Amino acid sequence: MEVRKNSLPNDKQQLMDRGGYEVHNRDVTRKVFPRIYREYKELYAGKKMPQCRDLSVLYFYLLDYVDGREFHADGLTPNDRFGASYPSKQQITEDTGITEKRIKPLTEVLRTNGLITDIQDVWEGTNRYKRYYLSFCPQVSEDGFLVNADGEKIMPDTKLYK
Repeated sequence: MEVRKNSLPNDKQQLMDRGGYEVHNRDVTRKVFPRIYREYKELYAGKKMPQCRDLSVLYFYLLDYVDGREFHADGLTPNDRFGASYPSKQQITEDTGITEKRIKPLTEVLRTNGLITDIQDVWEGTNRYKRYYLSFCPQVSEDGFLVNADGEKIMPDTKLYK
């Protein structure tokens, strides 16, 4: 069997050729979420713990919906949604199975850990929307904390772990 230089595993090359992929920092899955789950366990030791496994599902779901178009189709008009993820609560619930009442507490945990950098309420006419701005997490410490541009660990407020 011939081994190609720089070959990719399984069918990854097909995915890359189609453009149906996104880059993410694997340390988020390997270090950050396990640290958050450990903090949940410590915080709720001996008590009924809220469902926290949906954190990673919600983070990657929102990450997949980040609008990466800097300009509208005309190429001149700036896109005010650039960098934001804005699926409705109903869409999130239908697509992930996360109940609507869990979305806000989960986004607060993601925000306090630096995985979401900002959450904005936006009104279009009489309709209210949320825009979530996510971090692509360029730096993660060995012990599972995001590191900001100044090289400091982002230390979460675990009181928001609901």
